[in-house]
Amino acid sequence: MMVTINKSIGVNVCISLVAFSICLLIGYSIYIYTQQSPEVLQKGTKSEYYFTFYNQRGQKISELDGMLKLMTDPFTIYTNYPTQKSSSYSINKYGFRDGYTSDKPYTAIVLGGSAAFGFALDNNDETFASKMSQSNKKYNVINSAVIGFLSGQELSQMVHYLDNFNPSIYIVFDGWNDIYDPYLFAKIWPMSYGPIGFHNVFFMIENRLADYFQITRKDKHLKVASLEQIGEPLTEKEYFQKILTTYISNIGKMRSFANSRGASFLHVFQPELGNKRILSQSEQEILSTWNEKYKYRDSRITEKYRDLIRIAKDSFLEKNIIYVDINEDAAFSENSQTLFFDVIHPNELGHEIIAKILNQALSDKF
Repeated sequence: MMVTINKSIGVNVCISLVAFSICLLIGYSIYIYTQQSPEVLQKGTKSEYYFTFYNQRGQKISELDGMLKLMTDPFTIYTNYPTQKSSSYSINKYGFRDGYTSDKPYTAIVLGGSAAFGFALDNNDETFASKMSQSNKKYNVINSAVIGFLSGQELSQMVHYLDNFNPSIYIVFDGWNDIYDPYLFAKIWPMSYGPIGFHNVFFMIENRLADYFQITRKDKHLKVASLEQIGEPLTEKEYFQKILTTYISNIGKMRSFANSRGASFLHVFQPELGNKRILSQSEQEILSTWNEKYKYRDSRITEKYRDLIRIAKDSFLEKNIIYVDINEDAAFSENSQTLFFDVIHPNELGHEIIAKILNQALSDKF
Protein backbone atom coordinates (compact mmCIF):
# COMPACT_ATOMS: atom_id res chain seq x y z
CA MET A 1 0.00 0.00 0.00
CA MET A 2 1.50 3.38 -1.03
CA VAL A 3 1.38 6.21 1.55
CA THR A 4 1.01 9.77 0.19
CA ILE A 5 3.00 12.45 2.05
CA ASN A 6 1.42 15.88 2.33
CA LYS A 7 3.54 18.54 0.53
CA SER A 8 3.62 20.87 3.55
CA ILE A 9 4.88 18.04 5.73
CA GLY A 10 7.69 17.42 3.25
CA VAL A 11 8.67 21.09 3.33
CA ASN A 12 8.69 21.05 7.14
CA VAL A 13 10.90 17.97 7.12
CA CYS A 14 13.36 19.73 4.77
CA ILE A 15 13.44 22.81 7.00
CA SER A 16 14.05 20.62 10.05
CA LEU A 17 16.92 18.88 8.26
CA VAL A 18 18.49 22.25 7.40
CA ALA A 19 18.20 23.46 10.99
CA PHE A 20 19.70 20.23 12.24
CA SER A 21 22.61 20.55 9.78
CA ILE A 22 23.39 24.07 10.96
CA CYS A 23 23.35 22.90 14.57
CA LEU A 24 25.74 20.11 13.63
CA LEU A 25 28.09 22.68 12.08
CA ILE A 26 28.34 24.79 15.21
CA GLY A 27 28.40 21.76 17.49
CA TYR A 28 31.22 20.16 15.54
CA SER A 29 33.34 23.34 15.58
CA ILE A 30 32.88 23.59 19.34
CA TYR A 31 33.76 19.91 19.74
CA ILE A 32 36.96 20.35 17.73
CA TYR A 33 38.01 23.31 19.83
CA THR A 34 37.24 21.80 23.21
CA GLN A 35 39.21 18.68 22.27
CA GLN A 36 42.31 20.89 22.31
CA SER A 37 42.23 21.33 26.09
CA PRO A 38 42.20 18.04 28.06
CA GLU A 39 43.64 19.58 31.23
CA VAL A 40 41.15 22.43 31.23
CA LEU A 41 38.21 20.10 30.61
CA GLN A 42 38.96 18.32 33.87
CA LYS A 43 37.49 21.36 35.61
CA GLY A 44 34.01 20.01 34.84
CA THR A 45 31.64 19.13 32.05
CA LYS A 46 29.85 22.48 32.41
CA SER A 47 32.94 24.65 32.33
CA GLU A 48 32.12 28.34 32.00
CA TYR A 49 34.50 28.48 29.03
CA TYR A 50 32.43 26.10 26.94
CA PHE A 51 30.87 28.30 24.29
CA THR A 52 27.93 28.56 21.93
CA PHE A 53 27.02 30.70 18.92
CA TYR A 54 24.38 33.36 18.33
CA ASN A 55 23.62 35.60 15.40
CA GLN A 56 23.66 39.38 15.70
CA ARG A 57 19.92 39.45 16.45
CA GLY A 58 20.52 37.36 19.56
CA GLN A 59 19.09 34.16 18.07
CA LYS A 60 20.86 31.03 19.19
CA ILE A 61 22.25 28.95 16.31
CA SER A 62 23.90 26.16 18.28
CA GLU A 63 22.36 23.28 20.24
CA LEU A 64 25.18 23.19 22.77
CA ASP A 65 24.68 25.21 25.93
CA GLY A 66 28.10 26.71 26.53
CA MET A 67 28.02 29.69 28.85
CA LEU A 68 30.49 31.82 26.83
CA LYS A 69 28.52 33.42 24.01
CA LEU A 70 30.05 34.08 20.60
CA MET A 71 28.25 35.68 17.66
CA THR A 72 28.72 35.66 13.90
CA ASP A 73 30.51 38.70 12.49
CA PRO A 74 30.81 39.93 8.87
CA PHE A 75 34.49 40.86 9.21
CA THR A 76 36.02 38.38 11.68
CA ILE A 77 33.71 35.33 11.12
CA TYR A 78 32.71 35.47 14.79
CA THR A 79 33.44 37.53 17.90
CA ASN A 80 32.52 37.85 21.59
CA TYR A 81 28.84 38.55 22.23
CA PRO A 82 28.68 41.85 24.16
CA THR A 83 27.36 42.32 27.70
CA GLN A 84 27.55 38.86 29.26
CA LYS A 85 28.71 37.62 32.64
CA SER A 86 29.58 34.45 34.53
CA SER A 87 31.30 33.87 37.87
CA SER A 88 34.67 33.68 36.05
CA TYR A 89 34.45 36.49 33.47
CA SER A 90 32.41 39.39 32.19
CA ILE A 91 32.30 40.81 28.67
CA ASN A 92 31.45 44.51 28.32
CA LYS A 93 29.25 46.25 25.76
CA TYR A 94 32.15 46.43 23.28
CA GLY A 95 32.84 42.67 23.42
CA PHE A 96 35.99 43.09 25.54
CA ARG A 97 36.80 41.03 28.60
CA ASP A 98 36.60 43.35 31.59
CA GLY A 99 39.64 44.02 33.73
CA TYR A 100 41.31 46.59 35.88
CA THR A 101 41.27 50.17 34.58
CA SER A 102 41.82 53.58 36.15
CA ASP A 103 42.50 57.16 35.11
CA LYS A 104 45.67 56.92 32.99
CA PRO A 105 46.95 58.93 30.05
CA TYR A 106 47.30 56.10 27.49
CA THR A 107 45.38 53.06 26.24
CA ALA A 108 46.88 49.77 25.10
CA ILE A 109 44.74 47.12 23.39
CA VAL A 110 45.63 43.42 23.49
CA LEU A 111 44.64 41.26 20.49
CA GLY A 112 44.88 37.48 20.35
CA GLY A 113 43.11 34.16 20.83
CA SER A 114 42.15 32.13 23.87
CA ALA A 115 45.53 32.42 25.62
CA ALA A 116 45.29 36.23 25.57
CA PHE A 117 41.58 36.07 26.44
CA GLY A 118 42.47 34.11 29.57
CA PHE A 119 40.92 30.72 28.89
CA ALA A 120 40.15 28.77 32.13
CA LEU A 121 41.11 31.55 34.55
CA ASP A 122 38.90 32.15 37.58
CA ASN A 123 38.29 35.86 37.08
CA ASN A 124 38.99 38.82 34.77
CA ASP A 125 41.80 40.26 36.89
CA GLU A 126 43.91 37.11 36.47
CA THR A 127 44.55 37.87 32.77
CA PHE A 128 47.89 39.39 31.86
CA ALA A 129 46.09 42.38 30.33
CA SER A 130 44.42 43.19 33.64
CA LYS A 131 47.60 42.51 35.62
CA MET A 132 49.49 44.89 33.33
CA SER A 133 46.91 47.59 34.04
CA GLN A 134 47.12 47.02 37.79
CA SER A 135 50.86 47.68 37.91
CA ASN A 136 51.36 50.06 34.97
CA LYS A 137 51.11 53.76 35.85
CA LYS A 138 50.95 54.88 32.21
CA TYR A 139 48.65 52.48 30.31
CA ASN A 140 45.15 51.14 30.72
CA VAL A 141 45.32 47.74 29.00
CA ILE A 142 42.14 46.53 27.28
CA ASN A 143 41.64 42.83 26.49
CA SER A 144 39.96 42.48 23.07
CA ALA A 145 41.06 38.84 22.51
CA VAL A 146 38.61 36.27 21.13
CA ILE A 147 38.88 32.50 21.53
CA GLY A 148 40.27 30.81 18.41
CA PHE A 149 41.35 33.95 16.54
CA LEU A 150 44.17 33.77 13.98
CA SER A 151 46.20 36.69 12.64
CA GLY A 152 43.85 37.48 9.74
CA GLN A 153 40.91 37.83 12.12
CA GLU A 154 43.00 40.05 14.40
CA LEU A 155 43.90 42.26 11.42
CA SER A 156 40.22 42.60 10.53
CA GLN A 157 39.29 43.32 14.14
CA MET A 158 41.94 46.04 14.35
CA VAL A 159 40.83 47.81 11.18
CA HIS A 160 37.06 47.53 11.56
CA TYR A 161 36.59 47.85 15.31
CA LEU A 162 39.59 48.62 17.52
CA ASP A 163 40.67 51.70 15.56
CA ASN A 164 37.54 53.41 16.92
CA PHE A 165 39.14 53.46 20.39
CA ASN A 166 42.24 55.41 19.26
CA PRO A 167 44.73 53.30 21.27
CA SER A 168 48.26 54.51 21.89
CA ILE A 169 49.62 51.00 21.30
CA TYR A 170 48.44 47.63 20.02
CA ILE A 171 49.84 44.49 21.68
CA VAL A 172 49.33 41.46 19.42
CA PHE A 173 49.77 38.20 21.35
CA ASP A 174 49.63 35.25 18.95
CA GLY A 175 51.42 32.75 16.73
CA TRP A 176 50.37 29.29 17.86
CA ASN A 177 46.84 29.32 16.44
CA ASP A 178 48.26 30.23 13.02
CA ILE A 179 50.19 26.95 13.08
CA TYR A 180 47.88 24.66 15.01
CA ASP A 181 44.54 25.36 13.32
CA PRO A 182 45.77 24.81 9.72
CA TYR A 183 47.46 21.54 10.75
CA LEU A 184 44.39 20.45 12.73
CA PHE A 185 42.42 20.91 9.50
CA ALA A 186 44.93 19.18 7.20
CA LYS A 187 44.33 15.43 7.00
CA ILE A 188 46.06 14.32 3.79
CA TRP A 189 48.72 15.71 1.46
CA PRO A 190 48.68 17.46 -0.89
CA MET A 191 46.20 20.08 0.40
CA SER A 192 44.71 22.61 -2.01
CA TYR A 193 43.31 24.89 0.70
CA GLY A 194 43.19 25.33 4.45
CA PRO A 195 42.28 27.80 7.23
CA ILE A 196 45.42 29.88 6.83
CA GLY A 197 45.11 33.10 8.82
CA PHE A 198 41.50 32.44 9.90
CA HIS A 199 39.59 29.84 11.91
CA ASN A 200 38.48 26.62 10.21
CA VAL A 201 34.83 27.17 11.19
CA PHE A 202 34.58 29.30 8.03
CA PHE A 203 34.90 26.20 5.83
CA MET A 204 32.29 24.38 7.89
CA ILE A 205 29.88 27.27 7.30
CA GLU A 206 30.62 27.09 3.55
CA ASN A 207 29.89 23.36 3.51
CA ARG A 208 26.58 23.80 5.31
CA LEU A 209 25.53 26.52 2.87
CA ALA A 210 26.20 24.13 -0.01
CA ASP A 211 24.17 21.42 1.77
CA TYR A 212 21.36 23.92 2.36
CA PHE A 213 21.27 24.78 -1.34
CA GLN A 214 21.01 21.12 -2.31
CA ILE A 215 18.11 20.57 0.10
CA THR A 216 16.12 23.68 -0.81
CA ARG A 217 16.70 24.10 -4.57
CA LYS A 218 13.46 23.87 -6.55
CA ASP A 219 14.40 21.54 -9.38
CA LYS A 220 16.00 18.44 -7.89
CA HIS A 221 16.23 16.71 -11.28
CA LEU A 222 18.68 19.15 -12.89
CA LYS A 223 22.34 18.41 -12.30
CA VAL A 224 24.10 21.33 -10.59
CA ALA A 225 27.42 22.22 -12.18
CA SER A 226 30.41 22.78 -9.89
CA LEU A 227 33.40 24.93 -10.74
CA GLU A 228 36.93 23.66 -10.48
CA GLN A 229 38.29 23.90 -6.97
CA ILE A 230 40.44 26.99 -6.42
CA GLY A 231 44.07 26.56 -5.47
CA GLU A 232 46.96 24.38 -6.49
CA PRO A 233 47.64 21.23 -4.44
CA LEU A 234 50.27 21.98 -1.80
CA THR A 235 52.78 19.62 -0.28
CA GLU A 236 53.30 19.88 3.49
CA LYS A 237 56.38 22.02 2.90
CA GLU A 238 54.46 24.37 0.59
CA TYR A 239 51.54 24.45 3.04
CA PHE A 240 53.87 25.56 5.84
CA GLN A 241 55.40 28.20 3.59
CA LYS A 242 51.94 29.61 2.82
CA ILE A 243 51.12 29.70 6.54
CA LEU A 244 54.38 31.50 7.24
CA THR A 245 53.99 34.01 4.40
CA THR A 246 50.41 34.81 5.39
CA TYR A 247 51.30 35.21 9.05
CA ILE A 248 54.24 37.53 8.44
CA SER A 249 52.16 39.55 5.97
CA ASN A 250 49.26 39.91 8.44
CA ILE A 251 51.54 41.09 11.25
CA GLY A 252 53.23 43.55 8.88
CA LYS A 253 49.85 44.95 7.80
CA MET A 254 48.78 45.33 11.42
CA ARG A 255 51.95 47.24 12.26
CA SER A 256 51.56 49.47 9.18
CA PHE A 257 47.93 50.20 9.97
CA ALA A 258 48.69 50.95 13.63
CA ASN A 259 51.50 53.35 12.72
CA SER A 260 49.39 55.06 10.06
CA ARG A 261 46.80 55.79 12.74
CA GLY A 262 49.37 57.20 15.17
CA ALA A 263 49.63 54.09 17.36
CA SER A 264 52.69 52.08 18.36
CA PHE A 265 52.83 48.32 17.80
CA LEU A 266 54.27 45.47 19.86
CA HIS A 267 54.15 41.90 18.66
CA VAL A 268 54.35 39.07 21.21
CA PHE A 269 55.06 35.44 20.34
CA GLN A 270 52.87 33.60 22.81
CA PRO A 271 54.45 30.86 24.94
CA GLU A 272 53.89 27.19 24.13
CA LEU A 273 54.58 24.40 26.60
CA GLY A 274 56.85 22.36 24.31
CA ASN A 275 59.18 25.35 23.96
CA LYS A 276 59.50 25.88 27.73
CA ARG A 277 63.04 24.95 28.75
CA ILE A 278 62.26 23.68 32.26
CA LEU A 279 59.08 21.68 32.76
CA SER A 280 57.40 20.85 36.06
CA GLN A 281 56.15 17.31 36.64
CA SER A 282 52.61 18.48 35.87
CA GLU A 283 53.71 20.09 32.61
CA GLN A 284 55.50 16.92 31.53
CA GLU A 285 52.28 15.01 32.13
CA ILE A 286 50.32 17.56 30.08
CA LEU A 287 52.62 17.06 27.10
CA SER A 288 52.34 13.28 27.41
CA THR A 289 48.54 13.47 27.61
CA TRP A 290 48.33 15.69 24.55
CA ASN A 291 50.54 13.35 22.57
CA GLU A 292 48.51 10.31 23.58
CA LYS A 293 45.20 11.92 22.68
CA TYR A 294 46.09 14.29 19.85
CA LYS A 295 49.50 13.13 18.55
CA TYR A 296 50.82 16.56 19.48
CA ARG A 297 54.51 15.67 19.59
CA ASP A 298 54.16 13.23 16.71
CA SER A 299 52.69 16.05 14.59
CA ARG A 300 55.72 18.18 15.48
CA ILE A 301 53.58 21.23 16.28
CA THR A 302 56.20 22.50 18.75
CA GLU A 303 58.90 22.35 16.07
CA LYS A 304 56.67 23.95 13.44
CA TYR A 305 55.80 26.78 15.83
CA ARG A 306 59.48 27.24 16.66
CA ASP A 307 60.30 27.47 12.94
CA LEU A 308 57.54 30.04 12.41
CA ILE A 309 58.94 32.16 15.25
CA ARG A 310 62.52 31.91 13.98
CA ILE A 311 61.72 32.92 10.40
CA ALA A 312 59.20 35.59 11.44
CA LYS A 313 61.80 37.19 13.72
CA ASP A 314 64.22 37.61 10.81
CA SER A 315 61.49 39.32 8.80
CA PHE A 316 60.45 41.53 11.72
CA LEU A 317 64.02 42.67 12.26
CA GLU A 318 64.25 43.70 8.60
CA LYS A 319 60.96 45.61 8.87
CA ASN A 320 61.73 47.12 12.29
CA ILE A 321 58.72 45.42 13.89
CA ILE A 322 59.27 45.41 17.65
CA TYR A 323 58.62 42.00 19.19
CA VAL A 324 58.91 40.01 22.41
CA ASP A 325 59.28 36.23 22.46
CA ILE A 326 57.94 34.87 25.76
CA ASN A 327 59.39 31.45 24.84
CA GLU A 328 62.91 32.94 25.02
CA ASP A 329 62.45 34.96 28.20
CA ALA A 330 64.17 33.17 31.09
CA ALA A 331 61.65 34.49 33.62
CA PHE A 332 59.04 32.34 31.89
CA SER A 333 60.87 29.62 30.00
CA GLU A 334 63.28 28.66 32.79
CA ASN A 335 60.70 28.83 35.56
CA SER A 336 60.36 25.37 37.11
CA GLN A 337 56.84 26.01 38.39
CA THR A 338 53.69 24.96 36.53
CA LEU A 339 52.69 27.88 34.29
CA PHE A 340 50.17 26.16 31.97
CA PHE A 341 46.73 24.55 32.13
CA ASP A 342 47.51 22.72 28.87
CA VAL A 343 50.02 23.13 26.03
CA ILE A 344 49.00 26.72 25.19
CA HIS A 345 46.85 28.28 27.95
CA PRO A 346 48.86 29.86 30.79
CA ASN A 347 47.51 29.64 34.33
CA GLU A 348 47.32 32.65 36.65
CA LEU A 349 51.01 32.47 37.56
CA GLY A 350 51.86 32.28 33.86
CA HIS A 351 49.76 35.38 33.17
CA GLU A 352 51.43 37.20 36.06
CA ILE A 353 54.90 36.54 34.64
CA ILE A 354 53.79 37.53 31.13
CA ALA A 355 52.38 40.80 32.51
CA LYS A 356 55.74 41.65 34.12
CA ILE A 357 57.63 40.84 30.91
CA LEU A 358 55.33 42.99 28.77
CA ASN A 359 55.23 45.92 31.17
CA GLN A 360 59.02 45.92 31.13
CA ALA A 361 58.94 45.81 27.31
CA LEU A 362 56.61 48.82 27.22
CA SER A 363 58.97 50.69 29.51
CA ASP A 364 62.14 49.75 27.58
CA LYS A 365 60.93 49.92 23.98
CA PHE A 366 58.38 52.77 23.92
